[in-house]
Amino acid sequence: MKIVFSVGGSLVCPEEIDIRFIERFCSLLKQLSLKHKIAVVVGGGRLARKYIQAARKFTRSRDMLDYFGIKATYLNAMLLSAALGNKAEYVWNASKPDLRTRKIVVTGGTTPGHSTDAVAAEIAVMMKADLLVNASNIKGVYEEDPRKNPKARLLKKITAKELSAIISKLPQTPGKYALIDKLAVNTIKKHKIKTLILDGRNLGNLKKAVEGKRFTGTIIN
Repeated sequence: MKIVFSVGGSLVCPEEIDIRFIERFCSLLKQLSLKHKIAVVVGGGRLARKYIQAARKFTRSRDMLDYFGIKATYLNAMLLSAALGNKAEYVWNASKPDLRTRKIVVTGGTTPGHSTDAVAAEIAVMMKADLLVNASNIKGVYEEDPRKNPKARLLKKITAKELSAIISKLPQTPGKYALIDKLAVNTIKKHKIKTLILDGRNLGNLKKAVEGKRFTGTIIN
């Protein structure tokens, strides 16, 4: 299969850089790359939000705020690439020729106006990927915000149209593209990309999801 992972920066650097997670995740990527073509897009997470929050004191430019977040994704992506060693190739703004390599392609953000989820969805289109995996620090898509309603139900399977309706009620600003951004969902819907949303901290569950086994999370199709 051809698989694209959209990895939340919250996994790479939740408070401080999580070396243990990076090591374990990269070990899984190497294992999966023996059978599958892999591309990974890494978000900015807390590092991006720290810079965006500070930058708001000096500018109201949404594009500039987005650029601060994008630069943070470069650091996280380069760190993941370094952990993968010679199994990976770090690229900026991946193109079709970049994706022809046999190595694991690792990249970050590109331009203002969207998150790395949209970058991952676009790469999935270029690769003609079989699967897009959105891995962050949440278990999946809920019918309601589980932080406000602890009894909110985790949705095991929904359509891209249903997901679009859910995120229309959530924040979509620099550093706060809640759950997944609108452009990513539109791309998923347009190109009918099978997408999984799950908690990337549970690597055993992530592996089951990729292997088509029963897992905890949400399937978008």
